[in-house]
Amino acid sequence: MSKHTFLCASVLAAASAFSMSAQAGNPTVYLLPSSGGVGIPYHLGFYFDGSGSASAKSDDVLPVLGDTITSTVGKTASKSWFGDLNYDANGDGEKTLLGWTHNSKWGLVDLTALRAAGYNRATVRITVSRLDDGNHDVADADDDLVPATTVWRGVDQTSAQSHWYPNAFQPNESYEDPVGSGNYRNWWSTLDGYGLEAVSATPISPLKKVIVLQPFKLDKKDNAMNALTFVIGGNDYSTAKHSANFQVQVDVTAK
Repeated sequence: MSKHTFLCASVLAAASAFSMSAQAGNPTVYLLPSSGGVGIPYHLGFYFDGSGSASAKSDDVLPVLGDTITSTVGKTASKSWFGDLNYDANGDGEKTLLGWTHNSKWGLVDLTALRAAGYNRATVRITVSRLDDGNHDVADADDDLVPATTVWRGVDQTSAQSHWYPNAFQPNESYEDPVGSGNYRNWWSTLDGYGLEAVSATPISPLKKVIVLQPFKLDKKDNAMNALTFVIGGNDYSTAKHSANFQVQVDVTAK
């Protein structure tokens, strides 16, 4: 058994970390503890110390990092990435660009162990999919997710949470949401830019999955940049908002 360090939602700075036992060479998936209203509200954590694949889906029971308990993977919302509240109702081209923070599910891909293992580069493939959980009761979460995801490099547990988050289609850094969420640069203080990539299926032609494939060079000086933050959302602005099931798979090729 070996110790690994996980940049996660309970830390107040990227340099602080939890340490937990894991089987060397095998990717592991955890639920992350509540961030207490500071920084990104991370939900899922994926740890890699080499090449491998790992996945999680709604209602999976996973260990909670830093604790002795298990808990359940939550749902996302059908309107959490591009919904009615952020769509261009006035035809002015502005609110089509935003995501809906508290209805999304957030994940962290921790590659900090790759540098210690001697790797210099990594390619990360994140796939967000629709999920049929077999329960078709109308009171249960729907299986009709129109999947969407945005991926950033880095981890943010230092800034105040915001109601909205930007994606790669945002036109400039200084845009401020008119309902008063504040400047995005104050929130994503430790992340490397805004979206490295943003992908969404559209309700007009709803795909069952979207994929972000991101190669990058591992950072020798700032290990906090050897992590990816991703968000899982829904892009269905044509129906009423509802809970939606999802599945996410992370594939890492280390070189």
